[in-house]
Amino acid sequence: ATRIADAMQEKVLADIAAGAADADPEGFVAVGGWSLFAATDSAGDRELWRTDGTVAGTGLLANLSPSGSSAPAEFSPVVGGVLFTADDGPHGRELWFSDGTAAGTAMVGDLAAGPMSSRPAGFEAIGGAFVFAAETLAAGRELWVTAGTPESTGPLPEILPGPLSSWPEEL
Repeated sequence: ATRIADAMQEKVLADIAAGAADADPEGFVAVGGWSLFAATDSAGDRELWRTDGTVAGTGLLANLSPSGSSAPAEFSPVVGGVLFTADDGPHGRELWFSDGTAAGTAMVGDLAAGPMSSRPAGFEAIGGAFVFAAETLAAGRELWVTAGTPESTGPLPEILPGPLSSWPEEL
């Protein structure tokens, strides 16, 4: 029984939250031979991590908010990488893209300019793009579209024109 138990032990790829703390890794999305996910380190900072399924290939990809936790979420695979949301501090929660490298990880756009969060959510694939809900002061919460680049990202015609929200949900 000991041999079977030893053979079935889980492999720890990284002790993200050293010691007894729980890193609470979640949001895994696979693209090619790697995955991105959110995890909390021992200092309580929730950031963007990457793994290729090996110990050597698992680590912090980018600290998107040096002054606090960026709390990446809403991971969705797109051509060439992953769309997700994160809060870098100065721009609030906005839309981001990563090709799986630190250099290829950047905010797609500050949809609600300045510190206000656009809170993008509900990504739904349609063709080669994603429709999602986001919020601005001018239009409220309405539908947007993106293919993961600044040039492909923009609002769709407002359902409820003006600053009031149409509140599109469950896309």
